[in-house]
Amino acid sequence: MDYIIFPSDYFDGKQVEAEYLSEYQACQTEIQAFIFNYEKFFEENRLILNQVNFTPGSAIYRGWMMTP
Repeated sequence: MDYIIFPSDYFDGKQVEAEYLSEYQACQTEIQAFIFNYEKFFEENRLILNQVNFTPGSAIYRGWMMTP
């Protein structure tokens, strides 16, 4: 299975970043999308997804630029 990972709103880790909301909603019918907690990732170096039960597969990140 393939996935798209979107960043959360910085102040609400359970909501997708407003800038990507329409894309997040649009892809829900074709591909599974996850939200990761943006604040926890950059402040604590922890990757926290809004879902934990998924089949391993490929993922594409759709969001703000990150340091490699």
